[in-house]
Amino acid sequence: MTLDKKLLIVDDDFNTLKLIELILRTYPIKVLTANNAEEGLKTYQEFKPDLVITEIRLPKISGLTFFEEIKKINSDQKVYFMNNDLAYNSIGLDLGADRFIRKPIDTRTLPKEIMDELY
Repeated sequence: MTLDKKLLIVDDDFNTLKLIELILRTYPIKVLTANNAEEGLKTYQEFKPDLVITEIRLPKISGLTFFEEIKKINSDQKVYFMNNDLAYNSIGLDLGADRFIRKPIDTRTLPKEIMDELY
C-alpha cells in the first residue's frame, strides 16, 4: 500500500497521538506526530502534510498560534482543531479551521472524516 497522503497530528497527549495512529494504521496515510507546536512546525516544514490536526491547548505555543504560523506558510493548508471544550469550536472555526474534532476522539467516524478530506 502506497502512503501517498500525509497527516500531521499535534497534541501533547501521548495517548491521543497513539490512538489516532492506531485507528489509521490500515489506511493509505502516513501519520506524522508531534507533541508540541514547535516540533509540529518543524515536522510541517519538513514533510508538507496534506492535513494537519492540532490540539488547541498546547504547552508554550498554543494550537491557535501554531495554526496561524502554518497559514503563513501555506494559506490553503487544511487544518482541523481538536479539543474537549466546545467553547473553542467557534474560536477555531472563526480563525479559519476546516473542522473541529471533539475529544474524546470518535474512533468510528474520524477515519472517514480524514479519508473524505484527503481523497
